[in-house]
Amino acid sequence: FKHLSESKKLNYVREHGVMIGTRMRDERKIFLYMIKDFFVEVVYKDDNGARTFEYTRQPQGHRNYMITIGSDGKMTALRQVLKADTFAKVTTDLDKAQVRRLLGQPAKTVIYPLKPNEEHWDWRYMDGTQSRWFTVTFDANGRVLRTASTLDEPEGNK
Repeated sequence: FKHLSESKKLNYVREHGVMIGTRMRDERKIFLYMIKDFFVEVVYKDDNGARTFEYTRQPQGHRNYMITIGSDGKMTALRQVLKADTFAKVTTDLDKAQVRRLLGQPAKTVIYPLKPNEEHWDWRYMDGTQSRWFTVTFDANGRVLRTASTLDEPEGNK
């Protein structure tokens, strides 16, 4: 799948996508889709009738995709969201659901024992040729407290 062109990927999604169920997460109804061997964990329904499908490549990948299908069934957007201009939209007025809608599923979430009132969400991404981590720290109310970007250093260098 990763070797297909973007247009062929989208055609495949349109032709082979099947909804396999729903569940509740953070007081939102989540639609689960299966596309051959790929799962779409989240489908966002927009007010205009469009649907945005979240395709995560985390934790090992460096990309998360959002594919928007208009109410007419045609693709209106294909976006790779793990990049600087999307990270800049993560501000302290956002909650966890809003951050998830912007960036997709994080590679990992951590609550450190010495800071139990904070939760850290991390996404791996590429900045040019460098692998990096983008971290969003949430407060006890689930609001963005701060963000940071750090190098993704090999295990032996930590």
